[in-house]
Amino acid sequence: NNLEMNLPSAQIPPPTSVKPKPPGRIVVAPDGGVSLNGRSLTPSQLRAALTALKAADPEIALVVSGSREADYQHVVTVLDLIHQLQITNVGLATMTAR
Repeated sequence: NNLEMNLPSAQIPPPTSVKPKPPGRIVVAPDGGVSLNGRSLTPSQLRAALTALKAADPEIALVVSGSREADYQHVVTVLDLIHQLQITNVGLATMTAR
């Protein structure tokens, strides 16, 4: 009797050299101003920049950080824009009390 078997290889696959991209960072200032990766943008510029980033990388990740003094409605407006653009990898940065 013959039995054919395909056994797994004992070789370890080579490590991938692809490093994950750091997430884009959106900061909402106390006055409602918004910056993306350190660059101040108007709401229409933010929409255009996020649209371009999503076109370049459909799995783009973002972190949204609102200043303590910012009216939270400004943060909600940014989150709504992100939702409209169907960007789903989103985190909210928080600060811990010291």
